[in-house]
Amino acid sequence: MVPETIINGISKPLAFSNSSARSPLNCGIIMPDKEGIETIMELQKKWPEVKIIAMSGGGRMSAVDYLRIARQVGAGSVLQKPFSPEELEGAITQVLAGK
Repeated sequence: MVPETIINGISKPLAFSNSSARSPLNCGIIMPDKEGIETIMELQKKWPEVKIIAMSGGGRMSAVDYLRIARQVGAGSVLQKPFSPEELEGAITQVLAGK
């Protein structure tokens, strides 16, 4: 299964159908037009069943801080950049299992 990716916080995942909720969404934290934390909160409010994997390499704060907040607002799994394909696969497995 290949997860969808949220691009700039405003792409098609914000208009997806309920059938998309079965596929995990990758969400970056630092984006030019809309922050990932805000995007995760909006997705969780509209579609609480959606599975979200948050990713960050840091920015104004450390990646660990951003990812901790992402987890608190609804990300089912988090990845610190750079990450390996195996780590991504593990995150997908984790969110699909609801762990």
